[in-house]
Amino acid sequence: RSRGLNYGPAFRGLTALHLTAPDAETREALAEVRLSPADLGGLEGYLSHPALFDSGLHGAVGLVAQGDPRKISTLPISIERLRFHAPLPEHLFCHITLRRESARTVLFDMAYYDAEGCLLIELTGARCQKAMLADQGSAPLLAEGWRHDNRFRPLTPLADLPQTAA
Repeated sequence: RSRGLNYGPAFRGLTALHLTAPDAETREALAEVRLSPADLGGLEGYLSHPALFDSGLHGAVGLVAQGDPRKISTLPISIERLRFHAPLPEHLFCHITLRRESARTVLFDMAYYDAEGCLLIELTGARCQKAMLADQGSAPLLAEGWRHDNRFRPLTPLADLPQTAA
């Protein structure tokens, strides 16, 4: 909350965060995530429940906050590669490795594991934008600085996407 983002109970699954020293040659974090099925509304039909996936990303937010004294928010903007190996369970661990950081952006790799150490999801080249949202009020993404990109064009026209079974 102090960084301008207010998450509901289902998106507060980060239960522990272990960080390397801020001056370590390679900065890393190990995040533990746990949400009950009641908080998630069930895991059926999800390869990666949004609340579990996002709670793992909070470990990266903590890693960035450790090295940046400003009250910034860390907003995901792109991922180079995302590989799914197995569905996320209600209890998991995320290993985050910081690759590069500047005053405006951060680039990291991330791996989600179950409690037995089996790899579930790999993120390579996750890029986040650092943004000052703490003083923007309750709706920071509606602030003047956030605008629709008129240049965006989907790679596949929506009409050409396969229809799902009802």
